[in-house]
Amino acid sequence: MTESFEPLDDETSELPPAGGAEATPPMARVNLLPAEVGIERRRRQIAVFALGVLAAYLVGLMGVYALKVGHVNSARAERDATEREVMVLRAEVASLNEFQNLLDTVQNRETLLIAAMEGELSWARILGDLALSFDRQSSLTALDGASTASDAAVTDGEAILLEDGLDLGEPVAQVDFTGYSVDRFAPGVEEVLAKFDDTIGFDDSYLATAGDEERGGTEVTNFIGRVQIDDRAYTHRYDDGLPEENLR
Repeated sequence: MTESFEPLDDETSELPPAGGAEATPPMARVNLLPAEVGIERRRRQIAVFALGVLAAYLVGLMGVYALKVGHVNSARAERDATEREVMVLRAEVASLNEFQNLLDTVQNRETLLIAAMEGELSWARILGDLALSFDRQSSLTALDGASTASDAAVTDGEAILLEDGLDLGEPVAQVDFTGYSVDRFAPGVEEVLAKFDDTIGFDDSYLATAGDEERGGTEVTNFIGRVQIDDRAYTHRYDDGLPEENLR
């Protein structure tokens, strides 16, 4: 069997002299183990180190995997919550369809109402203004009013023009009136016609006939005439749909 010797690290160093005596020769350490044992030991150390590195890598990989799984689970939870919220909103939308249908019905009716009542005339105002045009010396005995906005024979598609050229729009109604004045034709009847001309919405008033007669022992002037009503007599109540008071 071959013997091998491994020198100590300080084999070549010299020991300091002690007590003035001569230096003691260095001691040698002899390794009696075969060389294969050292090689095998180094292999085991390398294997342990490699296993440690592999274990650390696997632990890191498992940590990354766990983190990714956590993110996936969180995303799934958010997706499930969003799907539940969407289902709730869809149910609410479905429950509101009935109200939407009702709203559509109301809006359609308002559209029809606006179209149908676009030409609504304020006859109360027309008749009130007409009555105010007769003073204490004149009396209104009969009248007949009618809308003429769609009557081509009356309006002939032309606007009413004043003497100064002001365009008042197409006549939309006309009123035939009958009355008498105790102030005879002048100034009685003339004052009535003058008040017609001063009333907003009244245009193109004229007399058809006028004549004197005795009424109750008093001589009066009877007259029959017509006055045109322009588009300022429209109420415009339904231009924006039903009035607010009708929605309560």
